[in-house]
Amino acid sequence: LVRERDRAVDVAVRELERVLQQAEWQRERLARAVAERDELNELSRRLGEQCRGMASDLEAAEAALAQLDAEVAELSDDGAARALAERRTEVAVLEQEQESRRVLYESRRREIARLERQIAEQAQRSAALQGELAQALVRPVRWRETLFGLRDRGAGRFVEVGPGKVLK
Repeated sequence: LVRERDRAVDVAVRELERVLQQAEWQRERLARAVAERDELNELSRRLGEQCRGMASDLEAAEAALAQLDAEVAELSDDGAARALAERRTEVAVLEQEQESRRVLYESRRREIARLERQIAEQAQRSAALQGELAQALVRPVRWRETLFGLRDRGAGRFVEVGPGKVLK
C-alpha cells in the first residue's frame, strides 16, 4: 500500500515538475521575445533617423538643383547645362538611395509588427498557463472523478494517506 501511495505521489510530483518546467520555458521564450522586440524597436528608431537625414539631404539637393536651374536660365552656357545635367543625375541617385532605404525601412517595420504579434501571442499563452497553474493550486480536488479515472485505467486498490485524521 505504501509503495502504491509512493508511486502515485511520484507520478503527481513528476507531472507538477513537467508543468512547472513548461511554464519556465514559456517565461524564457517570452523574455527572449521581449529582448528581440526591444532590439527591433531600436533598429526601427535608427532607421527612422536615417530616413529623416536622407529627406533633409534630398531637400538640400533639390534646393541646389533649383538654384542651378536659375543659373542656367541666366547663362545659357553649355558648361552650365552640363553642370545642371550632372546635378540632376546626382539628385536622381540620391532619390534612388532614399527609395531603397524607404523600402528597407518598411520591410523592417513589417517584421517588427509581425514579431510584436508573436510576442503578444506568447504572452497570452504564458498568462493562460500561469492562470491554470494558479487555479490548480486553489481549485477543489475532483476526488470522485480521479478515482473513477484510475479505476478505468486498471487500478484496483486505493489507499488514502494523509497527516492525522484529515482524510476520514
